[in-house]
Amino acid sequence: MLFILSIEIIFLGPISEELFFRGFIYNFLKKKLDWKSAVIITSIVFAFLHSSIWGFFIVFILSIGICYIYEKTRNIVSAIVFHSLYNTLSLVNILILKFFMK
Repeated sequence: MLFILSIEIIFLGPISEELFFRGFIYNFLKKKLDWKSAVIITSIVFAFLHSSIWGFFIVFILSIGICYIYEKTRNIVSAIVFHSLYNTLSLVNILILKFFMK
């Protein structure tokens, strides 16, 4: 079960989310608004759908960073790789904490 969950967290989630949030929402908003507004709105939606009230700010800042990477590289793969690395580090952190909490 942990293996399947890890695949979802490390690969499937970042791929599908980046295609949707940066590939679709951000690009759509950037055509209608200035890029700063597109980043803010995309990041608010991303954070709202990802976290509780306590984690909103962290995920919001993460999303701004991913938008920046995507904008600078003009490559969705860069955003996917960054998102995947972030999720991998988060998962490792959780597993380490779980191990030491025993």
